[in-house]
Amino acid sequence: MESVRGDIVECRLYGAAARMGGFEASRFHRFVDMAPMADAEFVKLQRQGFAYMQ
Repeated sequence: MESVRGDIVECRLYGAAARMGGFEASRFHRFVDMAPMADAEFVKLQRQGFAYMQ
């Protein structure tokens, strides 16, 4: 799975949400990127040209 990372879909999980759900980063597959908190990640991605869609 590591070889296709970024070519199709990037999986990100927000650390704060994971902790609130009682999960630790070690419980997820290696291809899942952990981001500290969603709000900061949204801003970072929007500055790179991505759009937030609800």
